[in-house]
Amino acid sequence: MKHLLTILTLLCASLSVQAAGEQKQVFGRYEVHYMMLNSTTLSAEIARSYQLQRSGKLGFLMVSVLENKEGEDLPHAVPAMVSARIKNLIGQERDIELREIQEQGGIYYVGNFNFDDEDIYRFEIDVKAEPGQDRPFTVRHQQQMYFE
Repeated sequence: MKHLLTILTLLCASLSVQAAGEQKQVFGRYEVHYMMLNSTTLSAEIARSYQLQRSGKLGFLMVSVLENKEGEDLPHAVPAMVSARIKNLIGQERDIELREIQEQGGIYYVGNFNFDDEDIYRFEIDVKAEPGQDRPFTVRHQQQMYFE
């Protein structure tokens, strides 16, 4: 199970030339990292290990939240309340069910979503990283998805 971070890091590096890949937004001391890919990008072994579905018509979303603490060189993963929605250009919206995966040194929120070939989607990811946080940090991202 420790392989998810390594494999996804390699995926991000290999896809950095393409439009799809890891993105991040910073909210004060928190970083919200996210990526949306075709689920066939995941190996069958990784998908099976994390109970994710693979299909050329199915997307994969991964979110992680990191906190930069004063006096520390690197940010570290923190648990958060994370929810996500996907909306097509004609306004049809649905939630993306996310599951938390904890590994040594990492916390990830992952889920699958259906999409139509070559359609453009708007993703909204809400993150509450602190207990009692009134309003979530909201990440908004638009991306075109392709069948494989």
